[in-house]
Amino acid sequence: MAGYWGEVLTVAAEVALVVGLVIDGGVRDIAAMTSRRFAVFTRGISMRGTIKASSPSVGRPISFAGTPVVQGDLVVADDDGVLVIPAQHVKLTLANGQQRADKEAGFMRQLKDGKTTLELLGLQSWSGS
Repeated sequence: MAGYWGEVLTVAAEVALVVGLVIDGGVRDIAAMTSRRFAVFTRGISMRGTIKASSPSVGRPISFAGTPVVQGDLVVADDDGVLVIPAQHVKLTLANGQQRADKEAGFMRQLKDGKTTLELLGLQSWSGS
């Protein structure tokens, strides 16, 4: 695996107001990206760089780890993984996500007040008999 992305592309991306990278390949210059607080989700890290000899593919459809991604899709990444939301589902997905986050915040408050997960989820306690 080669490091397709490094510090130079990171700085270029930042100038274009890009705040992170999701790449189905390798990256390099990890210390530089970390110090710049540039979020990176990658298959791996490699010292070996690449030759940039092809035209850019920005805005063109791609396949990311077998998932099609087109312009307008929302790519969301955090410590748990990477998710591609097709453009036509973004609004509903974000609304559903906010509902779930609000519900879980309520659960957290109730747990701190002494409720149990069995009570919050409406489950019967197992008696063991």
